[in-house]
Amino acid sequence: MNSKNAPTKIQVRVLVLCSAKYSGLIMLKYSVKRLKAMQKAVMYVFVLVIGVAIGIPVGVFVLSQQTPSMEEQVKVTILGIEYETSDSVLKIELLNDVPEKNLEGNVVVFQDEKQWTSEVTWYYTGYGEAEIICDSIDETQNFRITYIENNPKSTYLDRIIEWNEVSQTFFAFMETEEMKITSVVFPSIDNTTITVNVQNTGTTDVSIITTVTVSGLGVTGGSTTAATVGKGGTGIFSVELGTEEWSEGSTYTVELLSTKGNKFVYTATA
Repeated sequence: MNSKNAPTKIQVRVLVLCSAKYSGLIMLKYSVKRLKAMQKAVMYVFVLVIGVAIGIPVGVFVLSQQTPSMEEQVKVTILGIEYETSDSVLKIELLNDVPEKNLEGNVVVFQDEKQWTSEVTWYYTGYGEAEIICDSIDETQNFRITYIENNPKSTYLDRIIEWNEVSQTFFAFMETEEMKITSVVFPSIDNTTITVNVQNTGTTDVSIITTVTVSGLGVTGGSTTAATVGKGGTGIFSVELGTEEWSEGSTYTVELLSTKGNKFVYTATA
């Protein structure tokens, strides 16, 4: 090697120092980039955690507002109370404000250390009725009434009752006569007869008188046997048209009349 072109010790030392300096700068730059990337990752994770922590409770709250719980949907209220002193029977009339939800549960009456229980009979229109034999109930002290649903087991009613709220004539005013004709059948073997199917949806029995109005294309009247349809029950009336005849494809309106003067109407095509 030509000694003339060989680097001096000073030159070598400068090169070594420069190389170390640049290597250090490169490492420092790489470390800074890596640190920034880690900071971004940490920031993303932090934002994600905060979003989840806030989003879940907000989502639950919104859903709870849009879809109320069953306890919020169902509300049972007391329409009236009657007490028969001679038999110690407490009659309680209830209303299910959401009649499309079928309820099945018990009414419980509390007074001091005593309690009495009875199942509730619910009718189609959302009315409920319970009769409880409350032997030795004290008519000078208030009592508490609760309604407890079996499935899911929930309390939908809890009320303190004062005796001045108890009426001896309550049910006479609260009984409602409601009935609907569910279908009318035109028997193919006899076109002088119509069969009427009914359902009592009220809180009292419905008594139908013999006169039945059937109007439409030549048919103007009919008769049936007087009968009573119990509350919550169903009934079938065979209407005799006499000398009149119904014809296939024609439309007829059937009108039943109760002893209280209420009319129940249905239109059907033969």
